Amino acid sequence: MNQIDNYKNYYYEELYILEQDSENINHCNELCGDLIKNHVEDFKNNLISINQNFENLQKYSKLYNNDFIKIILSTYNVGKSNSKEKLDFILKHLIGDKIINDPFSLHIYWWKFADNILIQLKLVEKFPNIFTKAQIDFIVYGKLDQYLFRRAINSILQNICDDEP
Repeated sequence: MNQIDNYKNYYYEELYILEQDSENINHCNELCGDLIKNHVEDFKNNLISINQNFENLQKYSKLYNNDFIKIILSTYNVGKSNSKEKLDFILKHLIGDKIINDPFSLHIYWWKFADNILIQLKLVEKFPNIFTKAQIDFIVYGKLDQYLFRRAINSILQNICDDEP
């Protein structure tokens, strides 16, 4: 995990360079989506050319995903027995199964959304009924955080109305 993390600054420096060209910025004042996709692909290819072992990550991406989750859970002291399933669910709802099949995207999304992901994990641990409901309900990719926050707030408000702790 740390081998890819060592290139985090490189990834963001390259993004910064792209942001300096006004032609790369869309009407929302953000980098164009296709440009970001191309940048991620270039980043991945550059890392594979630097270190051939990174190519193995692609071949064994499901195993890498499992190890990544275990490392995150141990690093952030989240060691409940079903936390692996919950974190896996949260990660998959960022961008779908692509995150499982692409260790580089997994890292990029982790770098960008780590705080948000950890908050979501805390929510589903504090409110297990929300996690159960989320597994059943259809949730658009990238919208799980909003769903969890809304459900948690509703649950807290319901407890207040019911005069429960």
